[in-house]
Amino acid sequence: MRHSSFAIALLGMFALASATVYFEERFGPGWESRWVKSKNKESEGTQGTFGWTAGKYYADAEEDKGLQTSQDARFYQISAEFPKFSNKDKDLIFQFSVKHEQRIDCGGGYFKILPGPIDQSNFNGDTPYNIMFGPDICGSSTKRTHLIFTHNGKNHLIKKEIKAENDELTHLYTLILHPDNTFQVNIDGNQVASGNLKEDWDILPPKQIKDPNAKKPSDWVDKRPFLILKIRNQKAGMIFLLKFLTLMQRSLMTGMMNLMENGNHQLFQTLITRENGNQR
Repeated sequence: MRHSSFAIALLGMFALASATVYFEERFGPGWESRWVKSKNKESEGTQGTFGWTAGKYYADAEEDKGLQTSQDARFYQISAEFPKFSNKDKDLIFQFSVKHEQRIDCGGGYFKILPGPIDQSNFNGDTPYNIMFGPDICGSSTKRTHLIFTHNGKNHLIKKEIKAENDELTHLYTLILHPDNTFQVNIDGNQVASGNLKEDWDILPPKQIKDPNAKKPSDWVDKRPFLILKIRNQKAGMIFLLKFLTLMQRSLMTGMMNLMENGNHQLFQTLITRENGNQR
């Protein structure tokens, strides 16, 4: 992550069915013993230094302390372990609060749930993850909340836009995943997005895929002829003209058509002949 200054005050992950809290961090005294700072960018000279402060705006100087990215234009990576768990048949809730005190120009505060043991001292942007969630702000064009799932080694970005807050106040970001594969994103307790994994991500393969071996038939005609359909209402003596595109060629078609007129079925006889691209 490369940011201007921001602070993280609360991080939590829990399931509702049994109210089990899998991970919670309020960044009180002793937080450094639970977290491992990455050294991945030290050799490049772009590794940032975390601060531990309540920032410029707070209600309680001690209770409101959190991690702060204290230097501009630096990378910050930090990770903590939590016990293995399953959210099967449960609502999984992942939330954290973040405050951008200096109206960042370009940066992001993403949190990731990783699949298993990693080299925490080398944690970086290429480390595999299961879920990535958090705000991304860059200039006036990008103000979105990322929500990315990884499936079979591929990262899948959500197809809809989820807003992100970019003022200097503290905001609570919440992701709720339901057992029926639906989701909800809240900011400060207000729903800003919802949907389901099937429709809002391209995780599943499409129902129809192109056959790489399919070839166009040798007698295929690219030009689609117009077919003029004349329908005569034999009762009222009216003639209707309809135009539509068709791929039919050198064919003879006869048929019947029922139309509704004042709630009653009117019978129309249709006779159409096409030979060698000409209509008769």
